[in-house]
Amino acid sequence: IQRAAADFCLRIARFAPAEMLYRRIVQKEIPASDAEVAAARRGLAMALVGQQDYRKSTEALKLVGLSLDDKGLLVDNKLSESDDEQLLQAKVLGSLNHHKQRGVAITALEGLKQKNLLPIEDRFFLARLLVQQDSDPANWPKARALLKLLTLEQPKNPRYLSYAAKQHVQHKEFSEAEQLIARLQTVEQERKVVAGGFGSVELRAKLLETRGQGSQAAQLLSKYAAEPEASPLRKLLVAQLEARLGNFSAAIDRCEEVRAIDAHRIDADSAAVAIIHTNKPSEAQPTRFTQWQKERSRVETTLRSALAKEPKDVALRLQLAELMEFQGKYDEVEKLCRSVLQDQDTNLVALNNLAWLLAHRADRAAEALTLINRAIDKFGPLPELLDTRAVALTNRGDFAGAMRDLERVVNQAPTAARLFHLSRAHERARNTTAAVAALRQANDMGLTPQMLHPAEQAEYQRVTADLIKRQ
Repeated sequence: IQRAAADFCLRIARFAPAEMLYRRIVQKEIPASDAEVAAARRGLAMALVGQQDYRKSTEALKLVGLSLDDKGLLVDNKLSESDDEQLLQAKVLGSLNHHKQRGVAITALEGLKQKNLLPIEDRFFLARLLVQQDSDPANWPKARALLKLLTLEQPKNPRYLSYAAKQHVQHKEFSEAEQLIARLQTVEQERKVVAGGFGSVELRAKLLETRGQGSQAAQLLSKYAAEPEASPLRKLLVAQLEARLGNFSAAIDRCEEVRAIDAHRIDADSAAVAIIHTNKPSEAQPTRFTQWQKERSRVETTLRSALAKEPKDVALRLQLAELMEFQGKYDEVEKLCRSVLQDQDTNLVALNNLAWLLAHRADRAAEALTLINRAIDKFGPLPELLDTRAVALTNRGDFAGAMRDLERVVNQAPTAARLFHLSRAHERARNTTAAVAALRQANDMGLTPQMLHPAEQAEYQRVTADLIKRQ
């Protein structure tokens, strides 16, 4: 009974309860056969890694006989020769949210698929891994083929249909997406769930938007949000779409409507800040840019007014700090982050954001290291934290330390900006060949100066010019 309950929790992604139940079996707190203990060990590994916690993921790896070195690479770089054990190891590695280990998992799962040893749910897992590893252009055709077979084998599985439709929309394969969305709508009707209950409405809106029919998409989502008993959060979907269409006033109006509902205030504020942050128009579009500026000021006024009433609200302070950072008002960002840390000295966002600001100044990089090490001690070596520490180390002149952190970061979660940080550390250490290679990878990922912190943009020009000169 215990294991059946644990297995159910694992299937519905309730990882913490599953962990508790599996541990009782593994630790033999209840009577269990050797086979049940072994099965519980496998379930425990998946429950642990599913929680995306560094320490729990490390335990999950240990449970399946694996570990990662300081660069985030597999120790011994070898999986089990047993097919069953290799499948479990691949599932744990693929669940790590780790670029290099995702690649290892894909290779293992593809090998097992060739032997016809992958159950259908594990083939779906492989398809999702291939989609995540989108830096390799060969992966989408593989994922597409897998998803096609899955939706043929289980033509009424809403998870398979909705996921496949979403990917086809993103790849602008509109005919395939249209067919899958229509099938999903049929499943919703047959199972008597509300329209859009399996995602068909949102998918159709995204299809219309991607086709250039934004106004029709907005109408569809607005109708969806206005349905009786609809979650207020649906209005934020409309807000995000309106912002992408350049209708900034309408977008923030929607956020304000949701903000009036106390239970969703944080969601509404986060959405409003994100809308301003991600949809800034070019100043070459003066009318749209002026509208955007007006709504940015409106969001700022809302946050400041709310903060005046609730000065200890952590979420409000962090949201205002994000808005201020976007405007380059770094002194106020620092003040807000420090105020949060006075109340919550291990707040992840405040620690990382404050350390990031200070890391770019050689005279304050030492304090940045103190702050970011506090975050790493509490939350583990997350890529965003190691990246911040590497910037501080580079500006302190510890290029070897920076390169150690950055090699681990780009193995786990490479981005154009992080590869530039690695290139810069190599350049400062006079490792020209390695610096050029990292910069080339960053450029291949679409690096532009605008992706970097303003304090780094001059460094981008300097590093680029220096590397050209040295070659």
